[in-house]
Amino acid sequence: MRPKLIAVGVGPGAPDLLTLRAVEKIRSARAIAYTANRRGESYARTTASGWISPEAVEIPLPFSMSPDRAARLQARREAARRIRSALALYGEIVFLTEGDPLLYSTWQHLLPAVARNCEIEICPGISAMSAAACASEFPLAIEEETLIVASAASALPRLSDWLAQGETVVLYKAAKRLGEISSILDAAETPIRAILVERCSDSSQRILTDPKSWNDSERAYFTIVFLKAERPEKETAHEN
Repeated sequence: MRPKLIAVGVGPGAPDLLTLRAVEKIRSARAIAYTANRRGESYARTTASGWISPEAVEIPLPFSMSPDRAARLQARREAARRIRSALALYGEIVFLTEGDPLLYSTWQHLLPAVARNCEIEICPGISAMSAAACASEFPLAIEEETLIVASAASALPRLSDWLAQGETVVLYKAAKRLGEISSILDAAETPIRAILVERCSDSSQRILTDPKSWNDSERAYFTIVFLKAERPEKETAHEN
């Protein structure tokens, strides 16, 4: 029987936003892996901690956030090696990841390196984008509208055009790009509805609607920005 690796999205941070399926997978896991920082801390593990069995073997995987791409790749290779070794030993591993496993997650770096060696199952999670949009009451798309999801760094060269075209734009990894985003909003020819959500669903969640306040202090890594040009509402025809 082939070993099995199960990616479980634990949502944006609030434990009560885990799905029933995610809780079931975590509770029954014999071995659980997750990314951790240099201090051994894991946001995903903390979110799921209430359902991890005391008997479960835990496999923290240090991932590099270094600007040096070679260092990041080396950390990913080492994580994949440890996952393969653990699969040979335990047969099945649950890998915890923030948000949804297939949206800006570390899991996607591991998938190509381990997929040939085992069976893969992916348990979806509530994305930070969905949770933050609900928290800030920001409509994402309706009827024929287009929704653009991008990292802030990759979006900057095209952001003005997207907003001028009336697109709804969701920016991940925005914390270090807020000054540049604010400058683009200042130069926009039409008013832009702009909302920043920091640490969505966490007890320290903040929602900021004035871009001028975005740089008053350093924002957390888990920061999402929602943008959309404000258009006059279309008149609705009424039947007589």
